[in-house]
Amino acid sequence: MAKRKQASEPETPPMPRVGDKVRPGRSEMVYEILRVYEGGDEVDLQVPGINLQRFRVRTDSLTFVERKPPAKTSNPFTTPEPEIDTAEVMERIATVQEENLKRLDEDIDILKANAGRTQSCDLHPRRPDGRAARELEEGGQED
Repeated sequence: MAKRKQASEPETPPMPRVGDKVRPGRSEMVYEILRVYEGGDEVDLQVPGINLQRFRVRTDSLTFVERKPPAKTSNPFTTPEPEIDTAEVMERIATVQEENLKRLDEDIDILKANAGRTQSCDLHPRRPDGRAARELEEGGQED
């Protein structure tokens, strides 16, 4: 008894990508994929250079003529970004914070020392008799 080859399952078409060149069905025209619908079962096609489009064409009826290469995820010509040592950065932040606090404490000490030496500034001008104009306004009687 001769063994028969079992019919292999039909190959699933490759996942279409925007930019792939295809021929739908028995067409002789080469179309370009403009859009791939969710799941990759349907695509929108356009003839390059002509305003001729086909919408929601099933991918199982397409013959791929030219595949667009997948997009590269990294550029070999660029240098990778340096890694940041977070412990070193946190240490530097703490050092700068301490220096700033010391500087502020010194400035406050200087201001306190100078505050005792300077005369107080009165916001209410005094009259020649020594009474402030504000006292008169509040009900003080003038002589």
